[in-house]
Amino acid sequence: MAKSQDNKIFTYGRVENTSYMNWRTSRYDDIYNYTVLGDGFSQAALILMDKILEDNTDKKGDVLIFPIFYNINQAIEVYLKAIIYVLNELKGDIKENIKDHDIRSLLSQMKARIEKVEDSTKGLEKYLKPLSSYINELYGKIYYDEKGVKSKAHIDFARYPVTTAGTQHFYIKNHENEVVNIKNLREKFKEAKECLKNLYFMYSNRLESIKEMKAEAEESRLCY
Repeated sequence: MAKSQDNKIFTYGRVENTSYMNWRTSRYDDIYNYTVLGDGFSQAALILMDKILEDNTDKKGDVLIFPIFYNINQAIEVYLKAIIYVLNELKGDIKENIKDHDIRSLLSQMKARIEKVEDSTKGLEKYLKPLSSYINELYGKIYYDEKGVKSKAHIDFARYPVTTAGTQHFYIKNHENEVVNIKNLREKFKEAKECLKNLYFMYSNRLESIKEMKAEAEESRLCY
């Protein structure tokens, strides 16, 4: 007797129960695809926070905070990388594959590249304040020494209870309560996400305009 296919994951179901993984992504634009995943991580974090704010009588926030932080940090990471890649293309730099997961380092890299493409960066720090504020507060918790090694960011705190060296993360080894204000976290992340999205679309639109002008110039040259 043939085995039932009803329990397969990668198969069609009813439309309202089916996810089309490649409907929003593009085979021709890897940088844009970073933002698609960034939107997914962002929405996941916001939906989870909304659920907690709607009703937390069952204390679901105590465990959902880990996937929330993971999704927030992953969203910030992929958006920063997308912006960096676009800025690299604007400068004509060689395409690179950034393996860094340190969002504070990535923020610094992005700002350095913005300085290369802009005559003035006045107002940039103020614009990035929601993002910088979140990262600085987070790193106050996750940037510390372990076993005599130079301080580094333990960005994996939301994925595992211990570091790669086996040391407990800050929220486990602290004898006092480690708390998170979900409402404040949601507001700050939403502002940070919007500023990243706006920067990406501003520079990607600029890059697209340059590409179009070059294509038109080349077409005109070939006509003569």
